[in-house]
Amino acid sequence: MLQINLLQKFLKSLPSTMSFEKLFEHFRRKTNVLYLAGFVVGVSLSIIMTNKWIDNMEKKVSLKRQELAAFNDIKRDYLREKAWSEAMERKLFVPHAGESSDAIIQGIFRGIGIEDKVASFKPFMEEMGKDYVKQGSEIKINKINLNQFVNLVYKIENHKNLLLIKSISLDSRFDNPAIFDITIQVILLVKRA
Repeated sequence: MLQINLLQKFLKSLPSTMSFEKLFEHFRRKTNVLYLAGFVVGVSLSIIMTNKWIDNMEKKVSLKRQELAAFNDIKRDYLREKAWSEAMERKLFVPHAGESSDAIIQGIFRGIGIEDKVASFKPFMEEMGKDYVKQGSEIKINKINLNQFVNLVYKIENHKNLLLIKSISLDSRFDNPAIFDITIQVILLVKRA
């Protein structure tokens, strides 16, 4: 019913002298305008959607670049840790030529010149899993100066074998504060034969 009413209103609005050809021409002009308007709206919508898509892609690219930067940091950390680990493994697998941890430590003392200042030397051994053993010594050294102490720590840490300092107790002497008595636990990590 509504469609009939709309058609009647439309026909009444047309001039009475309009023929069928004029009516057809009138509709054709209106449809051309509608096609043109539809085309403009379609192009506008596609431009807007393309811009939104480009913005989304730029955001995704930015996020991927941030992820890549984070992964590069992780890669750099991994490579640094891997190099440290490989250096420790090389130290671990250095052949000991039958030397015990005591012999290695006493060799370090001789190199520094403090072998005569050793008050006590107590070897110990700890199991560490099924593949490794900790051979260690607790050493008390009397009357060494700070330079000798620093040299001792340096020689232990940079030895070709994997020597680890488990604990250090550094006590200054009452009669001369520049001289120290130390108790140090040194461990040699060895692979079981």
